[in-house]
Amino acid sequence: MPPGEPERKTWLHPLSGGAILLFDNLFFGGELLTFEMGLVPLCLLAFLITTILVFVIQRQLRGDTTSACAKKALFGGVIAGFPTSLSGTVVGGAVLMLSGLNSWKEWLARKRLKRI
Repeated sequence: MPPGEPERKTWLHPLSGGAILLFDNLFFGGELLTFEMGLVPLCLLAFLITTILVFVIQRQLRGDTTSACAKKALFGGVIAGFPTSLSGTVVGGAVLMLSGLNSWKEWLARKRLKRI
């Protein structure tokens, strides 16, 4: 990206995408180890934590409207609250693309170049 060109704005802030994938894996990556006991409370907890976190990130860091934040937060909460890890699926790929995390190497290179 040439100097002075604005950064590409994605639908989700990269931290929101990271939070969705993190909590999706954190709560359900090892669900077989618990023999799926306590699945309903884990689903609710993952949904609530992710929904709140995505809402705050989108509002504070991206400056989205309240309604846009709510829609994006519900999107993230449903994905994280679904009782299986979705990171390696089409849904996980969509989260990566919507948040720009699929091009994190380019982003990191731009940040390094700005420091020089």
